This record gives sequence, C-alpha cells and structure tokens, in this order.
Amino acid sequence: MSGEASQKLADRLKLPDWSDRESVITYYTEGERDFGGTIPVDEEWVRDVVGRAWDRSPAMAVAQNHWLLGGGTPARDRLGEIRVPTLVLHGTDDPLLPYVHGQALAREIRGARLVPLTGMGHGMPPRELWDITIEEILAVSEAGR
Repeated sequence: MSGEASQKLADRLKLPDWSDRESVITYYTEGERDFGGTIPVDEEWVRDVVGRAWDRSPAMAVAQNHWLLGGGTPARDRLGEIRVPTLVLHGTDDPLLPYVHGQALAREIRGARLVPLTGMGHGMPPRELWDITIEEILAVSEAGR
C-alpha cells in the first residue's frame, strides 16, 4: 500500500458518530472517494445507498467491526484445499490491496478464475462494472451446480 493510502486508512480510524445519519453517510462517501480507484465515484448514488442502509439498520457500526478482529489463524496454507469453483474479482486500481494481491490469491486456489475489474478500487464494484461482475458471478454459480 502506498504511503498516501496508508495515511488515508489511518484517517478512516476516526469513526463517525454512528447515531447521526449524515455523519455516517459522509464517512462512507469519503471512503469511496479515497479508495474507489480511477472510476469516478457517483457520490449521489453512494449517499442514497448508504442513507437507505442507515435507515433500515439497527446498528450501522457493525459494518466496521471487521477492523476489530485479531490476527487469527493464518489460512494461506489451506487455500489449496478449496475444491469448489472460485471467482476472484479484484480492482486493478485498489490502493489498499493492490491488484497483485488478487493475483496471488487466485494462484493459491486451484482452478480459481481471476477477473480484473479495470479502474475499480477497494470496495463494491461501481455500477459501470456491474455487467461484467454479474456475468462472472452467474458463470461461477452455474459451474458449481
């Protein structure tokens, strides 16, 4: 990860006021902007999605609790045990986990299919990439039947 991305990540540890809808929406929108890759972020759409998630969620803060996990048991040595069709979708412009991480993961899982999502950063695929993302997910789902 670049020094700039590392600093932005450190800044993200300053969490929003989870009881304040606008604070949460701003926090997530800024995260998309900071880590979204080279595809322009549709901030209006992100704000709408996060707002709807906040409206239906009794505890938005739990969306961030994966940062609380400890090191756990390393799983890399067990990736070769995976025997189901595996799809690795990875953004080519991910500032947190650069594309080489997706390549390494796909190499460790026998038969995994790596699909580069051009211009995508770290997070959910932007709408511009939904066609390829959905097509790939459906294909791996069919392969698993």
